[in-house]
Amino acid sequence: MAKQRIAIVGGGVGGMATAIALTNQPGWQDKYEITLYQMGWRLGGKGASGRGPDGRIQEHGLHIWLGFYENAFRAMNDAFSELQGDEGVYRSIEEAFQSQNLIGVMEHIDDEWRPFVIDYPTAKGVPGDGTPKHHETVWQVMTAAMKLIGNWIDKELGVEPEPHEADVPKGHESRGGFVGWLIHGAEEAWHEAVAALDGLMKTAERGFIHAAYDIACLMPADWMHHEAHKHGILLTLLEHERDRLKARFEATGRKNDTLRRLWMIVDLMLAAFRGLIDNRRGIDKHGLGVLDDMDFQEFFERYGCDPVNCRVSHSAPVRGFYDLVFGYEDGDTTKPNFAAGVAMRSAISILMLYKQSIFMEMRAGMGDTIFAPMHKALEKRGVRFEFFHLLEDMAPGEVDGRKVVQSLRFQRQATLKSGSYQPYVSVAAL
Repeated sequence: MAKQRIAIVGGGVGGMATAIALTNQPGWQDKYEITLYQMGWRLGGKGASGRGPDGRIQEHGLHIWLGFYENAFRAMNDAFSELQGDEGVYRSIEEAFQSQNLIGVMEHIDDEWRPFVIDYPTAKGVPGDGTPKHHETVWQVMTAAMKLIGNWIDKELGVEPEPHEADVPKGHESRGGFVGWLIHGAEEAWHEAVAALDGLMKTAERGFIHAAYDIACLMPADWMHHEAHKHGILLTLLEHERDRLKARFEATGRKNDTLRRLWMIVDLMLAAFRGLIDNRRGIDKHGLGVLDDMDFQEFFERYGCDPVNCRVSHSAPVRGFYDLVFGYEDGDTTKPNFAAGVAMRSAISILMLYKQSIFMEMRAGMGDTIFAPMHKALEKRGVRFEFFHLLEDMAPGEVDGRKVVQSLRFQRQATLKSGSYQPYVSVAAL
């Protein structure tokens, strides 16, 4: 039987990943003849990069990948597996990438620009290692977010890490402390719970966010099995945390950047939790796409976030997400447009589902780090590369009643004098 001829048009991330996936199949050489056609002299598409004078990297691609890019890193591991023992090329994730835990955005406050930098913690695993995600449900993500932000608040305020033991109203001492009393008894005595929180707020050193986290840990991972009143308890605790931080910020004459940022982050988290809980039935059935009828900033504001903390014009963290995806109509920053469901999925993935580090920084340009290893690995596997081929036309056809691309017509942009084209220069042994 004749081999099936497969043409891959373009050597960007999509084309190269397609070639990796096809050649991962056992016995593919007996079934396929694969050729990748690339216009011009180098691979990479929007991630292309080269070297200029003195070996300087010149690129218009990304300088980082995010730590949740499991599929992308797995494809790179597949490529690296072919290159063990080779010289002049990266051969592993560890060689090609380095951890970068800092997130930085710029805030425009009082007519000056101030850096807002967060040192994100290291997580388990390495991107592409094939291990499961750390959190499988929205509730698990929400629970982990409370722990993450609670620890950050404690660090910024210089609070000792030991959990705060709150006073428990008389008659409830045997129910597992303050959290146990809240989760077991508050449905019958909601007013008593709120009164206890109001009294505790005046003396608590550690935030109420820790009590909220403890409650969340006692609830099933599947939020469809939750008793509704327990969501009310948790949200009330987070409201007290937000109000506590806001009050401390205002007590400084609204001058303390640290307290303002802590208030802002908890306010954003609280609004997000309200929105997720309010829409949980739709999310459980259809996914986060049920939120897409709202813009991201509109979503926060609808669920009670202070506009100064969630509008693109004021909030640097929110603006950072819009900037990341160029989420503006016609590039006009006064017209933000980022569907809330897509944005929430992005935020959860970036902030909560990464492995090792939130950013994985390339040690060189994308050409050196991504496309050279992929190209060399695919050549070893037997994929043909035809550079200098510009696609001019695709002719439609029909096979067994199915519409197909019948043929491709390329313009040959250059003819090689001999051999095969190798798009490499050597810089510092790479």
